[in-house]
Amino acid sequence: MDHRPDTEAARTWLRAYARDVLCQRFRQKAIYLKFVGPVEQLIVSEEEIRDED
Repeated sequence: MDHRPDTEAARTWLRAYARDVLCQRFRQKAIYLKFVGPVEQLIVSEEEIRDED
């Protein structure tokens, strides 16, 4: 699944996707969705960080 911004439209899409696709695919009567936010994106590199001391 591609990255979608945290908007009401994206959450509405996800609810419909879970209801219409995932419930049938996994033969579930319900799927629990929990929206957690805000989530920060961090860029991690191999760069070394040193103290100035």
